[in-house]
Amino acid sequence: MNNRNSDKRKLAQNTILLYLRTIIVMFISLYVSRIILNALGVTDYGVFNAVGGIVGMLSLITMSLVAATQRYISFELGKKDGNPSKIFSLALGIHIFIAIVVLALAETLGIWFLNTYMNIPVERMVAANWVFQFSVVSFVISLLVVPYNAIIIAQERMGVFAVISIVEAFLKLLFAIILLYAFNDKLIFYAFSFALISLIVFVLNITYCKSNFSDCCNFELEVRSSAYKQIGGFVGWNFIGSTATVLSKQGVNVLLNVFCGVIVNAGRGVATQVDNAVNQFVNSFTTALRPQITKTYAAKEYKECFCLLNQGTKLVMYLILLFVLPLTLRTDYILTIWLKTVPEYAVLFTRLSFLIITMDALSTPLNFLMLAQGNIRNYQLTSGTLALSTFPLTWITLKLGMSPDVSYYILFILDIFRWILQLIFLKRLANLRVSLYLRESILPIVAVFLITVVLGLVLNNVIPETFFGLLVLASGTSIILGANILIFGLSDNERKTILAMIKKRN
Repeated sequence: MNNRNSDKRKLAQNTILLYLRTIIVMFISLYVSRIILNALGVTDYGVFNAVGGIVGMLSLITMSLVAATQRYISFELGKKDGNPSKIFSLALGIHIFIAIVVLALAETLGIWFLNTYMNIPVERMVAANWVFQFSVVSFVISLLVVPYNAIIIAQERMGVFAVISIVEAFLKLLFAIILLYAFNDKLIFYAFSFALISLIVFVLNITYCKSNFSDCCNFELEVRSSAYKQIGGFVGWNFIGSTATVLSKQGVNVLLNVFCGVIVNAGRGVATQVDNAVNQFVNSFTTALRPQITKTYAAKEYKECFCLLNQGTKLVMYLILLFVLPLTLRTDYILTIWLKTVPEYAVLFTRLSFLIITMDALSTPLNFLMLAQGNIRNYQLTSGTLALSTFPLTWITLKLGMSPDVSYYILFILDIFRWILQLIFLKRLANLRVSLYLRESILPIVAVFLITVVLGLVLNNVIPETFFGLLVLASGTSIILGANILIFGLSDNERKTILAMIKKRN
């Protein structure tokens, strides 16, 4: 019991640290986005989002690989006779191999596609090729840092994780300010800064791990292919699944460029920046939740593991509603005061992207459990195929002359199918009681969502569209959400615990 209480205290402490990190990183990122859009202009911003958009999608692949690698390191750390150094060496060897494959494909097929099919203004093709090269460098570096990042998270050193993220955010701010005064091609300089920042973050992670976990991160190249079989299959299948998801989204971005041009890419780029800001808050909790789910499942404490899953799912969804509702109601006004010049489609794409954020957040705790149980091949193949179908479906709709926003509806529907797939696989592989999950997690979430959204719409109609009105609306929806969570969104035990904590503080 003492260990469980200690784990819960550590989870709460790590969550608070990550929230503080998120607040700082989010505001810096939003301000940087404003600087970049105004410095580059709509056309160059669209070019970067179309060609170098892979940089913005890196976190989706690298974080999924961190989850896969951290899963094995956590298991080894939990064993009495574990050998985390061996797992680290195998993981780093696998990521080096993946990086080489990605580099080879990018420098052949990637360059060919960029110069043959991408809809880029002729006078910006040279800059676009530089953007592509720097994006590939950033991607490769981000792949190689994954095992080091996984060690930090497996050891639950969230303070270090937060500090490195904050340093990265301030570096982006610094280079954004420099960009305003760059005399040469601003687009090329912006892409170069991404590659340089990735290198600096890589060095920081390595330096910390070498100084504090020298017994865990000594790299020794293993030449026997048999040694890579288990972890290589796990990381490989997870990489395929997560890459399929990213390629589906980035592939849609390319299709929008081919059929609609860089102006639509600029609107999608703004929506992506808002997505990233909201996801920062969600990831603050899920990053701290991930090792807890992995370790409880590894220790065969299934009841505690499923309890963490249910509670984590509810908290993630409530956090989503906290930020998404006022942002959705006042998207036009918020983007105007944030960016001054709002690209076409930015408002519509931003609102639709919240649908995708919601489904991704709902799936995240389930994905942690999927990784914890280890048997992921069939799931990744199925979900990866589902994700990749986004590309041909979007191509068909655009070819038929439909509006570019239809891509978001396609992705949302496919995300719902992916969530259903997770429940089917976890019921069979991890003995997840789906009926209990639906009753204890989904029903309270639906009740809170419906009531809060209806009351939020009422508030939005009576509150004027001013900055003060925005603050009143955000505060009002937060109070309504908090009351609904307390009444409809918690179990009896959870409600009693929270009320007891409030009484104790008073």
